[in-house]
Amino acid sequence: MRATATGAPEDAGKEWATRLPGLADTFKEQSHMHTTATLDYGMIVSGELWFDLDDGKSVHLHPGDVVVQQGTRHGWSNHGTVPATIVFFIVGAPLAR
Repeated sequence: MRATATGAPEDAGKEWATRLPGLADTFKEQSHMHTTATLDYGMIVSGELWFDLDDGKSVHLHPGDVVVQQGTRHGWSNHGTVPATIVFFIVGAPLAR
């Protein structure tokens, strides 16, 4: 899936709901921030993305950058002018409570 700078958010939400059933349940209402019980490896292939963290920090990512995170509250945003592509390898990893 692609994160686009020009696509309507509601269209992206519908696409994600179709392709990834249950993902929407991980988001708080009106927020792109979410938490999943997974270990995620992501690599930016093209474009630019911002990896938004729960503490308010945002990391600007470019092609070739890699993100590894597990169970953190996070979100993705595209403030650029072109679509961005990120490839994920995601492993189920129940969160310790």
